[in-house]
Amino acid sequence: METDNIYANVNTIKGKELNTDDIQQQSSETSNSGMRSADRRFVFQRWAAVGLFSVLLLTVIIALCVHYNTVIGNLEEKHSSHGSILKTNYTRTWKWVDDRTLNTGFWRTGEPNNANLGENCANSESNDSPKCGWNDLPCIHKKSWICEMPVKQ
Repeated sequence: METDNIYANVNTIKGKELNTDDIQQQSSETSNSGMRSADRRFVFQRWAAVGLFSVLLLTVIIALCVHYNTVIGNLEEKHSSHGSILKTNYTRTWKWVDDRTLNTGFWRTGEPNNANLGENCANSESNDSPKCGWNDLPCIHKKSWICEMPVKQ
C-alpha cells in the first residue's frame, strides 16, 4: 500500500474525503504557524538575553570607571606636585610660591642639606614614606615637585 492511500483511507473513515494535496497543505499550515510562534519566542528570548547582557556590561563599565577614578585620584594625591615650594635665595628659609613661610615639612633625614649648592626646590621620592621623603634639589631637575593643595572634603 502506498502512503497516499493510507491518508485517503483514514479520511474516508472519518467521513471526509480529502485528497493528498489538502492534507499536505493542512500539515504545512499547522507546522508554519507553530514555527512562527517558536520563532517569535526564540527572538524574544534572544533580545531579552541581549538586554540583560547590556545591563550587566554597563554595570561592569561603571564599576571599573569608579575604581580607576579612585585609583587615579589616589595617585594624583600622592604624586600631584609641580614646583611650588622654594627656598629663598641665600637663606635657609623655605617658602611656598605665594611667599608664605613653610611651617612644617616631611624632610628625609639630613635634608634639606643644599649639598650641591643651589638646591632650592623640594621633591618627594616615591620610594620613601610620604611622611619623610622630601629632598632638596636644584630646580632644573625634571622631577615631581612638592606643592601645597587645599584638603579635599
